[in-house]
Amino acid sequence: MPEMLERLQVAYQIKEGENEYLDYRLNDICNDAYGLMYAVSVFFGPIIGGEMYVRFGSSKTCEILSIVDFIFGFIILYYNCGFDVFEENRQFQEKLKML
Repeated sequence: MPEMLERLQVAYQIKEGENEYLDYRLNDICNDAYGLMYAVSVFFGPIIGGEMYVRFGSSKTCEILSIVDFIFGFIILYYNCGFDVFEENRQFQEKLKML
């Protein structure tokens, strides 16, 4: 959740502490989004998992879900770390060219 709050602050060019109303509003938005994602996953997770178990069996369901988890983990890693790493690398390469 802190990453989401920081991204909203950057997107709307808001500095923390300047406007208490906006700070509270952004915190409410982040908390609402987290609560919504949690509620949706708690509701739909067992339904989807149960249907997959019935259709594919235990072993195949575990394999499918592990592949899906790996893909989502890679996407999250790329979007949370990838851009920063590429930006730092670009800045480093520019500094090397100046030398």
